[in-house]
Amino acid sequence: MKLMDENQTQDLFVFNNTDKAITSLETKDKIIWIEHEIPNRTGNIRHFMGTGDGDIVLTGKLLGTHQDKVNNKETLRNLALAGTILYLDSEGYADNLNGKYVITEIEIPERGGEPWDFTIVLTQFNN
Repeated sequence: MKLMDENQTQDLFVFNNTDKAITSLETKDKIIWIEHEIPNRTGNIRHFMGTGDGDIVLTGKLLGTHQDKVNNKETLRNLALAGTILYLDSEGYADNLNGKYVITEIEIPERGGEPWDFTIVLTQFNN
């Protein structure tokens, strides 16, 4: 799964699940537990992905060194602040969540050396 630019030409944030598995799936509400490694970064992201009112909510933990967490937080924060229209490519998952989204809410409090909890809300973008 990855967040791409609107025209699907550039990967902006990639969740790589090569060595990880979906541990729970509820298709009614599209609730998915996923653990991913982020390429080119030390550390993992773990998140819960559910939908409600057309939004996709990603919650989980930023892991890795302090600098890894800072870098990943900054990447997501910049995408949110810029109002970047993102294309979600959910290839490989049972529920097709593909489409254009914008990050409408983001919360990633810093907690020293501990994993940082995060919540990101993606709202579907309609032309």
